Amino acid sequence: NAIAVLKKYHLEVPDFSRWFDAYDYNVVVFAIEMFCHFRQTEATDHFDKLLQHAYEEVRISVIKAIGEMGLKEYSIRLIPVFNDEHEHIQVLILQTMGKLEDLSLLNFLSDLVLFNSSMKIRMEAAKALINIGPQGLTRMQTLLLKQDSDIRYIYHQIIG
Repeated sequence: NAIAVLKKYHLEVPDFSRWFDAYDYNVVVFAIEMFCHFRQTEATDHFDKLLQHAYEEVRISVIKAIGEMGLKEYSIRLIPVFNDEHEHIQVLILQTMGKLEDLSLLNFLSDLVLFNSSMKIRMEAAKALINIGPQGLTRMQTLLLKQDSDIRYIYHQIIG
């Protein structure tokens, strides 16, 4: 494994962002994972381009890295990406948003809980909303006032 080789031979960690434009998407995924592992935050501006990558695997890796690295500046940038993705990637984006704990996502997540047609998306949006912290929990409790049986179900599934 690459990490073991770097440690064993005391090699300098390269700037993995130089492989973000590689032809082989597997190399790009590996570079993103190493970039994240070594917390190379100085080149995260490349993530905007990678969020639009043709290969789903690359987009998934970038979304995971954003969450793992706590890159709050990407919170709002993930919204247009969310709208263009398939449901399984939308779920991952919502999980990432939950990790970022950004108050600026309150309205977006609330709207998903209220209006999205997919119960899976509504559930993940509610989890992300609650993960934001006290304001997110308060917002979720406010949504309960809508007297919507689905929202009650979601709330009780998450809170218990």
